[in-house]
Amino acid sequence: AITAAAESIVLLKNEGATLPLQARTKVAVIGNFAKTPRYQGAGSSLVTPTRLVSPFEALEASSLDITGYAAGFRRFGKRTRRRDITDALKRAESADSTIVFVGLDESMEAEGLDRSHLQLSSPQLALIDELTKVHHHVIVVVQSGAPVEMPFINNPSVKAVIQMGLGGQGAGQAIADILTGAVNPS
Repeated sequence: AITAAAESIVLLKNEGATLPLQARTKVAVIGNFAKTPRYQGAGSSLVTPTRLVSPFEALEASSLDITGYAAGFRRFGKRTRRRDITDALKRAESADSTIVFVGLDESMEAEGLDRSHLQLSSPQLALIDELTKVHHHVIVVVQSGAPVEMPFINNPSVKAVIQMGLGGQGAGQAIADILTGAVNPS
């Protein structure tokens, strides 16, 4: 499952050889999807995994120095609280790199639902925008089973962008392996 997930992850941007992150790099992990990942579809495609490791858990077990976590936004169209963003900005300030996990939540990607746009939620885009104002070494990881617009990809503070997709139960470990260089995403 980990191998299949790693082979499906696509590196879209890697400015200045940002990735892989070196051992002991101080990293802030931001985004609800880091602890509660989208690893499968919704509706009739739901399965019970035999073992599920979130990206956050896998990163904590890696060679990186995780300085903190902040959800940064709320899922399912819920209004993001200012304190969620403030907490994310605070975590990012003390890190060498900030990894932001964003994507389409289960309410935006399910059978019987047609999307009327290709955008990530506005709270997620606002979070990335605010993070790039205080941190100039941001890595964005997108979890979605469908295409999304990435208006942040040309932001000079966004150094790397990864399309993680919905990689199944091995995706958490797979993304940690790619971020740390144990697996080459090509």
